[in-house]
Amino acid sequence: MAITKLVADSITSGAIASTPAFSAERSGAQTISNSTRTTILFNNEFYDSDSAYDTSTGRFTPQTAGKYYVSANVVLDSDLNGNYNNGFIELYKNASVIAQDIQDDRSAYGRRRGHNVSIIVDMNGSTDYLLVQAYIVEEIGGQTPQVADMSNFQAYRIIE
Repeated sequence: MAITKLVADSITSGAIASTPAFSAERSGAQTISNSTRTTILFNNEFYDSDSAYDTSTGRFTPQTAGKYYVSANVVLDSDLNGNYNNGFIELYKNASVIAQDIQDDRSAYGRRRGHNVSIIVDMNGSTDYLLVQAYIVEEIGGQTPQVADMSNFQAYRIIE
């Protein structure tokens, strides 16, 4: 925790220039459709140094070229105990998947599963963007699958 706080304090105080940087979360559950890729809208920004994250599209579009550390931590909820069949999250750069976390629970159904991805990616500083999509398959249809609140997405430029 001390290292995390030190890094956060350094970024916000300007001691190092790891910007653009952002961190956002879901401030409530986001309903998603069963068996359908859905862009997650992380609607509550904790920090956005350059207004590069758009809460209405879920896109991080930094206007500074460089390498970025990116991570997303997402909880998918099938809305019924024993109903989580399988699911995944995917991190996209533009229209291509660059990282994913898949969990297949067909032999032992659950309800909620945490998914995590992290990667270092080159961004061109003009048109590249990042976003996260979720996908869940329920054993029993008709429920309300969701991206749980406090799921989060963040990125920052790495100092080289």
